[in-house]
Parts: sequence; structure tokens; C-alpha cells
Amino acid sequence: MAISDLHIRALAYVRNAGGSPEVTWFDEDHEPIGESLRNDLLKANLIRIVRDRFVGCDVIVLTIHGERIVMGVP
Repeated sequence: MAISDLHIRALAYVRNAGGSPEVTWFDEDHEPIGESLRNDLLKANLIRIVRDRFVGCDVIVLTIHGERIVMGVP
């Protein structure tokens, strides 16, 4: 998958949302393509979804590769 400006902006959203926004927040803030965009980022290994035990919901975190992309590091 080619990384587009849309993907980079979505990665920046994750980082700027405290580094672990809830999955539902991401999807809603990127309507109508939120779920599809999230799935693209997952398939490209740019994000992971983990369970936040403190708040009891799934959150999105950047992978090392996702961090490098959002920081502009090849």
C-alpha cells in the first residue's frame, strides 16, 4: 500500500490525541471513511489496536513504523 497524505494525517491524529485514542473516536472523527482508513493503517502495520485495561476499551497506538512515517523518517 502506498502511504498517502491522508494516511499521514491519520497517523498524526493518533499521536496528537495523546498517543492512544479510542477506536470509536478515530472512526467518528474520520467519518465516513474512519473504519476503512483504520483498516488500511492496520494492514500496513502502521497502527495496533490494544485493550486499555484502565478505561476498558480498545485504543489505537502507533507502531514503530507508524511513528517513523509520521515523523518523516524513512
